[in-house]
Amino acid sequence: MSNNNYIMTPERFKSLNTFLPCFKKFNGNTYPEHICIIFNKRLSEKHKQSILTKNTEEALIYLKNIINYTHDYIV
Repeated sequence: MSNNNYIMTPERFKSLNTFLPCFKKFNGNTYPEHICIIFNKRLSEKHKQSILTKNTEEALIYLKNIINYTHDYIV
C-alpha cells in the first residue's frame, strides 16, 4: 500500500524535470504546480491559487498546514 501523502522532493522534481522531456507535461513546470497536481483532489481552489504564488520552500510550508505530506515513499 502506498502513502497517499507522498510527494517527491524538490531536488528529485528538478532533476526529472531537467532530464525527462515529457515530465513537465504531466507533473508541472514548477514545484508549486507539481504540488497542486499531486494533491489536486485534496486542495481547494483557494489553496491551489495560494500555492502557485509561492516559491518552493514557501509552498511546502503552506502545504504542511493543510496536508501532513512526506517525502518518504512507503510501499
